[in-house]
Amino acid sequence: MRSGGPTVAGWLLGALAMAACTALSGFDKLLFDVPAGAGGAAAASQASSNVNVSSGSGGMGAGGTSTTATSTPQSSSAGGGQPTCPGEAVQCVNDWLTADKGLSNITDIVGSPQYLYIAAGSAIYRAAFQANPTLELIAGSSQSGYADGPGAIARFTSLAGLATDGLGTLWAADAGSFTIRSIDLANAGFKVSTLAGNATESAHTDGSGGPGGTARLKKPTALALDDPQGPHVLLYLIDGNWIRTVNGSGGAVASLAGQDAAGAQDNAVGSMASFNGPVELFATTSTVYIADQGNYRIRAMATAAPYGVANFCGSVKALSDGKCLNNGYMMGPAGLVGTPGGMALTDVDSTTNAVRTIVNGALATIAGQKKNVHVVGIGNEAGIPKPGALYYRSFNGDASHELYIVENGTQIRRMVLP
Repeated sequence: MRSGGPTVAGWLLGALAMAACTALSGFDKLLFDVPAGAGGAAAASQASSNVNVSSGSGGMGAGGTSTTATSTPQSSSAGGGQPTCPGEAVQCVNDWLTADKGLSNITDIVGSPQYLYIAAGSAIYRAAFQANPTLELIAGSSQSGYADGPGAIARFTSLAGLATDGLGTLWAADAGSFTIRSIDLANAGFKVSTLAGNATESAHTDGSGGPGGTARLKKPTALALDDPQGPHVLLYLIDGNWIRTVNGSGGAVASLAGQDAAGAQDNAVGSMASFNGPVELFATTSTVYIADQGNYRIRAMATAAPYGVANFCGSVKALSDGKCLNNGYMMGPAGLVGTPGGMALTDVDSTTNAVRTIVNGALATIAGQKKNVHVVGIGNEAGIPKPGALYYRSFNGDASHELYIVENGTQIRRMVLP
């Protein structure tokens, strides 16, 4: 059904009413409103698991040591007849930034046309989209803390989500210091500033931004830009069981939907809706999609007041492909990213390590396997232990597509998409 008007009932029935599968056709606009991803650098040749590490200059990066991966091409088949995959085979899940680079606790990745930005513990790195990527520290260090300033002296306590406009600004949710930080990518030094929150107080208070502002954050985690094709005025933020916004320049904070207590209230607006441990989100012009891990589903929230919330996909805890509101189920959605015509997500629990997509209202598994084993391979022949954050990228004039997948918090895999 289509929306009959701006009223609450009209919005719930039209824009996000999915009580029956027959209502899915009303979501064509939402599904195709998803960002197409960053364009930019030429396709990266795929690296394999054979990596040599060397130290070198951090270049323009702040205070950093850079490490370079040297790749050995994968063969097209392995012993026992089990196929691996050459780097550009469709649905090949290969190695890109490997575990011996020394990263740990990778919580999020986002990209610009040239770089993938990586939040890991209390530091932010970047790696160019190329063969043999060099890992460059741009802000923070292995020593946690709280300090603004040039990247070399800035400190983060416990990084969670990232967002970037792909041009001159990177935003980071520092969950351990209850703040949103901005990093200047346009000028040398990668200056870090506090945009919202106060490092001395964990609380839920809407208000003004900046170091002396009145806004307070409780546990900020995932971030997403408002309109991926627009001026990037707002950041959407997961803060506990709330969805909030942060002004991307001034830092003013407002709460849109959710409650302090965990819940699963759908077909509700604002503070009447509830979530249970949301972990990731992305936005289109009209809708914010939220990975509600504790409720085993993807939720949808309107970007316009009164911020109605409804179930988009999933219900019970199970691993099943199918129509989202029929028999398409999830075990524990973790990473979530928009793709042309839909979205990709990681689905994780103690027995499941899957990469899945939602397109035209249908949930499908495209990579991974149940056992917790690292395997280079095509689609479900690949093994991706504990897949987490995702980044979708298109390049070559939108003719080539790939998905970057955090594995086990220690490395990043690359999957070639059709």
